Formats: sequence, C-alpha cells, structure tokens
Amino acid sequence: MARRISNWGDDSLELLLDTVCNVFGGIILMTILVVLQTQGGLEKVAALAQSPDTPLEVERLAFEIERIDRQLTDLQKQRQEFDKRFRESASPDTAILLDRREEFVKAIQEAEQRINKLSKDERKARELLSLQVPQESELSREVEAVRRKLEATVKRREQQVDASTITARLPQQHQSRASRQRIYLISGKKAYSLDMFQAAVGQYASGDCLVTPRSSLGAVFVEPKSGGGTEVPEDARQAAAFRDLLKRDSADTRFISFFVRADSESFAAFQVVRTVTVAEGYEYSVGPFDGSGVTLSSGRPPEE
Repeated sequence: MARRISNWGDDSLELLLDTVCNVFGGIILMTILVVLQTQGGLEKVAALAQSPDTPLEVERLAFEIERIDRQLTDLQKQRQEFDKRFRESASPDTAILLDRREEFVKAIQEAEQRINKLSKDERKARELLSLQVPQESELSREVEAVRRKLEATVKRREQQVDASTITARLPQQHQSRASRQRIYLISGKKAYSLDMFQAAVGQYASGDCLVTPRSSLGAVFVEPKSGGGTEVPEDARQAAAFRDLLKRDSADTRFISFFVRADSESFAAFQVVRTVTVAEGYEYSVGPFDGSGVTLSSGRPPEE
C-alpha cells in the first residue's frame, strides 16, 4: 500500500482521481472479458453435447466455469474493498468533488439541451424576421410619404398665413360719444399700450409696442415690445398701474380697443382690465389675435 500523503494539493488530487478512474476502467474491462469467455464456454458446451466425448468435456467445462465464477467473485470483492479503502482514506474534499462531478455532468447535459432549444428558437426568429423585413420596408415608405405630404401641407398653410395681411379690422365709424380710440394688446399677464402711428418705412416703437409697416397700403403689424407692458394682477382692485394708464385719457373723448392673445392666461388678464375699464367709464371693443402680433389695416390710426 502506498504511503498516504497528508497534504492534499491540486496536483495530488488530480493524480488520485486519475488512479481511481484507471482502476475502475480495468475492473470493468475484466468483467466484460469474463462475461465474453463465459458465453463462449456455453457455446462450446452446446456443441460438445452431441459429440462422443461429451461427459468428459462437460466435466472439464464445468470446472472451468466454476473457476471463472470464483475469479469474478474475487474481483467484485476486491472492487468493493478498494472502494471502501478509498472512501476511508480520501479527504472530505475528494468525496465532495466526486459527488459534485455527477451534478456537474448533469448540469452540462441540461445546458446543452437548453442551448439546442435556444438555437432552434433563434432560427425560427430569424425566419420570422426575414418575413417581416419586407413588410417593415413597405410601412416605412408609406410613413415617409405621409410625412412629406404633411410637411407640404404645413408649408402651404404657412405661406397662406404669411400672405394674409389682415387679421383684424378697425371700425370705420364708431357710434359713441368718444371719437378717438386707444389700442391695448393683452398678452400673458401684461397690457401693452399703442400710442400713435408714424409715417415711417422701417420698424419703430410706439408706446409698449413695436410697429412694422406692411407692403399693403395702410397695413401695419403691431406686436408687444420685449421688456415693455404693464403688469396685470389677478385682482382688479390691485390694478392701480393699469388704472393710471386709463387716466391719461378721458372717457368722453376716447374708447378702448383690446386685442387679446388667444390663450387662457391672456384671457384671464383681459377679464381684470375690462373690469377696470368699465369702472372708469370707458366703452370698449375686443378682438382676438394669434401668433406674435396683430395686423391692422383700413382703420383710423390713434390720434394724440
């Protein structure tokens, strides 16, 4: 018996496993040989049963079978003894490795089955994808056509809006005791006053607004001036700044024209300034505007 090594390292463990595998392989090989020899002996017995020397040959073969059985029994005992000695002498780590080996082999087999299944699923997915690619290409072409059509429509509408010069019309005559008007643009939480028009070619400032002459005869584009305007509070009782603006004029000679941006915040501010305007005795008119400003034409400009 070989001397037991107390220090189990990686190399000694590999040698031990290699030896165990070799011994098991030898035992299995010897068992196969014994079985083959036994089958051959039985065939010989059947053949000799019809010969004149059958009794003697049968006796010899029976003795040989008995001897082979004893050898097989001895080999099985040796295998069991060796297995017992190995388990007694092996470290706990070796026993764990032997047990884990079976689990590892089983896990590898399951992983191979899953890989095969995934490979089949991947092939099916690729086949489906190859069928869907033409459909997606056709859908992309249709989407692109719709997008171009929408862009053309938007561009045409923008050109129509740019070509339009009149978005609001001032009254030619106002049936009121006041003969002149004051214009206010309401945008967000501010009121922008327009003082007067000028005979200018380029853009100019008038009150809290910027005025840009249009190519059309008598048309001007009015928009709120950045940084200008009067803050409009939520409560009309606190709108002292707008009330001061109204006090520049007289309700007997002026009426107010409001142009309100079409959004909820601007409309809420208009509700406040309207209350103040009515309280100060002014008559008023109102019209909406969208975009950055309002285009005025064919109306009488404000007078000072």
